[in-house]
Amino acid sequence: MSVDALDLYQADRNVGRLFDERPLRFVYDDGWLGWPAAHAIAQFRVHRGGESRPGHIGRGHLDAMARELGFSPRYVAGVAQALVTALPLALETVQADLARQATAGTESTLIERLGQWIRANTRKLAKRWELPG
Repeated sequence: MSVDALDLYQADRNVGRLFDERPLRFVYDDGWLGWPAAHAIAQFRVHRGGESRPGHIGRGHLDAMARELGFSPRYVAGVAQALVTALPLALETVQADLARQATAGTESTLIERLGQWIRANTRKLAKRWELPG
C-alpha cells in the first residue's frame, strides 16, 4: 500500500469511528485524493469546528473540523486546495459534454448559469479558506 493509500485507509477508519459505524469504503478514481468527503458532506449539517452554516465556514472552522475528524489541518487544507484547483477544469469538461446533449434555450441557459454559480462559489470558498490561487 502506498503512503497515500494508508493515510486514506486510516482516515476512512477515523470517520467511521467518529460516527460509530464500520469503516467506510470509497472508490479512488485516477489517484484522486480520496478523502472521505462524501460522508463528511452528508454529516455537514452537524456543527463542525463550531459552525454549521456552509457560507460561514472559514479556515479556522476547517482546521477545527480536521482535528475533530482525526486529520491534520494541513492535510485537509491540501485536499481543499486540490479540489478548488481541479474543479474548474472538471467543470469545463462536464459543461462541454452537457452542452452537446442540451437543447437550445432553457437547458443551455441552466448549464451555463450553474457553471457560473459553481465557479463563483469555488472562488469564494478558496478565499474564505485562505487557500493560495
